[in-house]
Amino acid sequence: MIKALTREYLANYPYIRDVIAKDEKKLQRYKDNPPETLYGKVYGSNPCFPFQRRGFTVSGPCGTDSRQWKERIHDLELKIAQEKRFFEQLMVEIDELILSIENPRDKMVFEYLYHDGMKQKDVAKKLHIDQSLVSLTVSKYAVSYTHLTLPTTSRV
Repeated sequence: MIKALTREYLANYPYIRDVIAKDEKKLQRYKDNPPETLYGKVYGSNPCFPFQRRGFTVSGPCGTDSRQWKERIHDLELKIAQEKRFFEQLMVEIDELILSIENPRDKMVFEYLYHDGMKQKDVAKKLHIDQSLVSLTVSKYAVSYTHLTLPTTSRV
């Protein structure tokens, strides 16, 4: 549950969409490539003359391994879905914070930092203010917005 929008949450805003996409990609890779169970080696010979000994590995899914794999994938799906809900809720809360800011300069500081992914130094240059003022602006809203609580969502 998010009790307050900390500077850490705000700083991670630009990366949230990437994290969600990577998690979903990982999950799909695990679903598409289940592990194989090795049963053993089989030996035979080359059908052409001269006969040469050949070894073949026989593998396939084992019933218990397959069931355990499916359970692990299901658990992973649940964790990723929970994390996705958390991140989406966090994005909404950050956007609500930005929309609630009345001071235009402060609002632009947040827009440039968190939506456009600019560095504090670049934001200060663009708005013709000191970099310390950019940092103080973020601190002012991150601290004063501590009444924020979300519906029951826990972080994994």
